[in-house]
Amino acid sequence: MSVFEKLPFKGLAEKALGGAGTKVPLVGKLISFANQIVSGVAALVLVIIIAGAAGSCGGGGGTPKNINQLLTACEKVDNISLLVIEEIVKKTSPNDYAKAIIKQCFDNLIRRDNFLWIYYKEGIMKHSSAEQRNELDKQFKAAASKAPPAPESDFSYSLNSEKNGIILEKYTGENLFLVIPSKVEGYPVVQIGKYTSTIPSDALFANAYFVIIPEGVKIIGNGAFKEVLHAVFPSTLEKIGEFAFSGKDVFDNISMTILDLSGTSLIEIGNIAFLGMHELKIVKLPNTLEIIKSAAFSNNSVLTDINLPANIKRIEHGAFHNCKELNNIIIPDSITQIQFPRYSYDDAAFEGCGKLPIKTRQRLQELGYKDEF
Repeated sequence: MSVFEKLPFKGLAEKALGGAGTKVPLVGKLISFANQIVSGVAALVLVIIIAGAAGSCGGGGGTPKNINQLLTACEKVDNISLLVIEEIVKKTSPNDYAKAIIKQCFDNLIRRDNFLWIYYKEGIMKHSSAEQRNELDKQFKAAASKAPPAPESDFSYSLNSEKNGIILEKYTGENLFLVIPSKVEGYPVVQIGKYTSTIPSDALFANAYFVIIPEGVKIIGNGAFKEVLHAVFPSTLEKIGEFAFSGKDVFDNISMTILDLSGTSLIEIGNIAFLGMHELKIVKLPNTLEIIKSAAFSNNSVLTDINLPANIKRIEHGAFHNCKELNNIIIPDSITQIQFPRYSYDDAAFEGCGKLPIKTRQRLQELGYKDEF
């Protein structure tokens, strides 16, 4: 029996080298050599040194020390502790953090066919600070103008009823950084997804997490997106359909922190359009908006700030139901009345918004709100 077989930590050494019964030619030769010329203690030390070196090499060069190394390691599908991710993100400046993430997107490294997205979504994004997410949003928008549009072949599409514009019906590509083309076969893109009474079971653009929507698009249809982390909206946008950004897993949605629609021409936000976006903190709406339909922002558990547009006419039942952190609503003095329709069994528009200030509640009641907060 060799010295290696006699070692008290044989099992631990084998595990470090890859499991019981692992055959490593170089290691075997070194251990054989150790049997001949050194004592059992010296052999143990040698095995531990070799095991440590093997573990370091096998882990993609050791534990990552900064955000760039972390993303590179994740791309190699290294098994990295979320504690390591959290520590690296904490030590990274927002600007460096944003640059590293944007670079990964442009280099096409974040794709659906590997495990980097698991670390990115569940680790890096969850552990990043609000400042880092805001910086990422700013740099993302600045970088968007430099990104090439996705090829036409990545989409299923059809002509609209007027036969003068394209409806993009489904995205079949894999790149998570999606720049939607402004034209397809020479026709302008005017709509993304169908705007019908039917809600698709899966998001039509399920692979897209970073989205640039081009000028000319007027409608985002039902169930178009899922778990969008950053989006650039066009000034031409007028309607957002049902489940447009809620997706399929509406109660487990890693999402954008700021929803900025202020530069659009939006008139209507559909039922359940932004339900259950558990990272969303700030919503900025344009003054063109007239209707917020039922449960549009329901269950946004960390939403704190939103403005009611000057032209708002109707806020339907459950629109902000259970937005329990909502405490700042900007209401223009020019608004004189808002309709708050609901059936007796429906959730009220602001039910569960227990942190609204008294003055805000009184102002909403002056505008026609008669239900609980």
